[in-house]
Amino acid sequence: MKKLSLFVFVLAMMGSLSVKAEESRLSGEAGIDYYTDYIWRGIVASSAPSVQPGIGLSYADLGPGSLSFSYWGSSYLADAESDEANVIENDYTFSYALDAGPVSIEAGVIYYAFAGTAGDGYSFTEVYASFGVGLFETDGASAGLSFAVYRDTDDTKGTYYNLGIGGEFSLNETITAGLSAGVGYGDSRNNVGYYGNAGDSIADIMLEASVSMPINETFSVSAAVGYINVPNSDFDDAVKVAEDDTYAKIGISASF
Repeated sequence: MKKLSLFVFVLAMMGSLSVKAEESRLSGEAGIDYYTDYIWRGIVASSAPSVQPGIGLSYADLGPGSLSFSYWGSSYLADAESDEANVIENDYTFSYALDAGPVSIEAGVIYYAFAGTAGDGYSFTEVYASFGVGLFETDGASAGLSFAVYRDTDDTKGTYYNLGIGGEFSLNETITAGLSAGVGYGDSRNNVGYYGNAGDSIADIMLEASVSMPINETFSVSAAVGYINVPNSDFDDAVKVAEDDTYAKIGISASF
């Protein structure tokens, strides 16, 4: 249930997050973020703050593309008496990506596992495919479009679609700002499983603004604020969904 920043996803599809040493095909990135709220596809997974670490490795030039593995986790900083305090999420992703100029195609599998007294024993798997295209790129700005499809193979057997646009621009020689927007859409099985409501429908709408700044050649810091809305009012009584909800996050990452 990784709440991927759509802005980061679009830039990754454009290849701007790839860090490849010339002398090695292996590259990686690790980081940790602090979120005020954890909202996944419009569902408020936690209204308490959470710490979300992650690490990813990529091996380039494996055939025509690159093979990647990543781990992402979330631990809620809730009161000890709360169920949220007893849920730890661990997500594992294997993927293969192809790049051809401004166009990127990626396919993979995500395994979601939950630990802790409130989440022990629950897990499910999704397969996904994504497509990204760069709209433009200059010395100080770039933008791109993305489209992704996620299919639950274990639980709901439903499909979730996401269409996004994102861009970044330089504020000065060190600080980069980003803006992104996205719309999620679920089929009937997805919406019954996650929102308790049948019928194909828009699931969530997201807007985010971010800034990032390098500390040195390896480390960088970032911050973001976001807005998420679930426009289908029939979802409101089924689960706790985002109704004009906002979040903020700060993070630090390292590339190697």
